Amino acid sequence: MSLESLISNLRSHEMVLNADAAQKKS
Repeated sequence: MSLESLISNLRSHEMVLNADAAQKKS
């Protein structure tokens, strides 16, 4: 696995976590 794919996976996972947290607040 390349470093670029690891970073993109982390970024997409972080966006999912942020969206989930935003839903719980509202």
